[in-house]
Amino acid sequence: MTNPLRALIAAILLILVAHAATNKSSLPARGIIPDEPTAVKVAEAVLPPIFGSEEVTKYSPYHATLKDDVWTVYGTLKPGSRGGTPQMRIQKKDGKVIEIWHSQ
Repeated sequence: MTNPLRALIAAILLILVAHAATNKSSLPARGIIPDEPTAVKVAEAVLPPIFGSEEVTKYSPYHATLKDDVWTVYGTLKPGSRGGTPQMRIQKKDGKVIEIWHSQ
């Protein structure tokens, strides 16, 4: 191969590598789960296959609190009720489900 051809191939490869490095998808600055309504929607989609739709619906509405960039989503006990509700923890940054449980 001639030197000009090698230089052209090297330049094309450098451009491709630079483009690939800058074309990486980054997470939104506010995170994948930026607010309480989003955290609740995720929980309402994830919890029914685990606990059953009736069990999850029984504790609506659901709420979420944010602590250390982790959402804790929990259901509402009806007045006079005893026991617990389906709950889950979700990372704000990337939406990773950390833990799912039913409180007592």
